[in-house]
Amino acid sequence: MHKIVVRTLKCQISGKSLDMKVDLHTHTTASDGQLAPEALVAKAVKDKVELLAITDHDTLNGYHRALDVAKQSGIRLVSGIEFSSYWLAYSVHIVGLNFDVEHSAIKNGIEAQQQQRWLRAKKIAQLLEEQGIAGTEEGALRFSGGHPPGRPHFARFMVEQKVVPDMNSAFKRYLSDLKMKGLIEGWASIPEVIDWIHQAGGVAVLAHPTQNKKMKWKQIRRLARVFKDAGGDAIELITNDQVQPDIRRRVDKLVVDYAMQGSGGSDYHGAGGGELGRDIEFPVGCEPVWANWSLTALT
Repeated sequence: MHKIVVRTLKCQISGKSLDMKVDLHTHTTASDGQLAPEALVAKAVKDKVELLAITDHDTLNGYHRALDVAKQSGIRLVSGIEFSSYWLAYSVHIVGLNFDVEHSAIKNGIEAQQQQRWLRAKKIAQLLEEQGIAGTEEGALRFSGGHPPGRPHFARFMVEQKVVPDMNSAFKRYLSDLKMKGLIEGWASIPEVIDWIHQAGGVAVLAHPTQNKKMKWKQIRRLARVFKDAGGDAIELITNDQVQPDIRRRVDKLVVDYAMQGSGGSDYHGAGGGELGRDIEFPVGCEPVWANWSLTALT
């Protein structure tokens, strides 16, 4: 299957050809990232990203904080969010892009998800308490900066308290989906999330389709079909540095088979290494999710 590399891809926007370095999946301290929104924009500028989406979990706080610095730096910042959802017993993340941030559907969806995040944090703390780890709710809240703490915040607290040596150990021993049973209860369904995004004029993207290691390939294909049938628009393509080449090729084929647009991003969370705007290879026949956006409005 022939590929087109995104850095050299010519997108026809209003009759003009435009080369861009793109990252449409990043996180800040407004959710579970380690860089403040302003610092993330500065890093994106340093890494020569031209089109950026801040896609914090179930919140637009990072996007709003980044707007002024993005305008000053000249980077194109598109509205973005990563909504939590579920399918069967699996957690599913759906990225919304290029939508009206003031639309009531988005605002109401965020409010519902935020309430669920507070309930979820209390449940995580309770489950950890039952395993003999005390003080996690307050500790995780300190790392989340007052936002509803997620599992990475609990993991950072446990590393600080020397309960575990590192973040990976915290997830493996205490915070995996298997250990944290029932956490997806209360999230919005896939059709609900897609409807919020579409009502606000945006596009819905199935994020990192191969991230859940418990899902077999047959289940991933079923999930993609469910997402497509619910009105989903795009699937995130992945690079060889994220997964093995054969997995990437399977995702490419999945996107083409279901006639979906392609999106992509680093899913950047860290304060250290890693470059924003990785090369993304688009299979022939797959249109970039931003191909028909009015990019001149994103300045």
